[in-house]
Amino acid sequence: MVYVPSARYEDAYRRIIDRAGAAASVLLFVSMDVDALCALRILTALFKRDSIGYKIVPVSNYSEIASMNQSLIVQNPQIKSVVFLNCAAQIDIQDFVTLREDLNIMVIDSHRPFNLYNVFWHEQVQCLDDGDVEANMQDLRLAFESIEFGDSSSGEESSDEDENSDDEFSKEEVLEGGAGRKRGSSEMLEGLAKSDRPQQRRRKRRADMDPEEFLREQQRRAERREARAEQQRLIQAYYSQGTYYGQSCAISTLMLAEQLGQPPSLDTVWWAIVGATSQQLLQLIDTNGYTEVVRRMREM
Repeated sequence: MVYVPSARYEDAYRRIIDRAGAAASVLLFVSMDVDALCALRILTALFKRDSIGYKIVPVSNYSEIASMNQSLIVQNPQIKSVVFLNCAAQIDIQDFVTLREDLNIMVIDSHRPFNLYNVFWHEQVQCLDDGDVEANMQDLRLAFESIEFGDSSSGEESSDEDENSDDEFSKEEVLEGGAGRKRGSSEMLEGLAKSDRPQQRRRKRRADMDPEEFLREQQRRAERREARAEQQRLIQAYYSQGTYYGQSCAISTLMLAEQLGQPPSLDTVWWAIVGATSQQLLQLIDTNGYTEVVRRMREM
């Protein structure tokens, strides 16, 4: 599991503590919006409490992150954790950041949809989930894992297709006089005969197969292809739904502070309120979404 359920935010923070050193060990990429800045105030208060050194880098686009990867991450082994505030959820992070073996990534971002590689693939990337992944994306997770990891049956089918491709390439190479052969030479004829042998063996196996078993095998392959097509449609539909917004970044960090046993102060609660309200004022969430935020804060 590389997404972090809302009840386990502290687990992602513990990974930062475990890697913290004497020098600044945390790099914070912070989007320049109200919600991210409010979340930054809450999170850095936790870092100060736990004596964790950090460096803040404001960013306005992903090209800035990519350009700073070499100097701030690759060439700086003291950085053990990178935190993204209100950015990075929608991109494949490994395309912008070099994931060293000792590097830990935490993403606190309200932008949706998630890039599925962040929430289902990279073990070093910890995305804080507001409940959407846990409650609504398990079918999507199964589809993603099936496509990425595959299964033995699909592997066998791919193997057959690869054999066919190899045979066709061999014939083409022979007919075109590849590998220095001359057209009409004995080497060419011998090569053509050899290239036909695997196909002849497959035809023999199919001829020896029980007709009913052959039909069942074809049906199974058709079902696997249809299942894979359905999985691809499911993933495409998720990405095609357009941009939307989840839980406020500031609310997520306030929940993190609560799980870590940090008593809510007037300042931290105010920052969370400002961050969440900025979403509503900018019409990033509707009234129902804001009402849900208010309900959650009352329960905290």
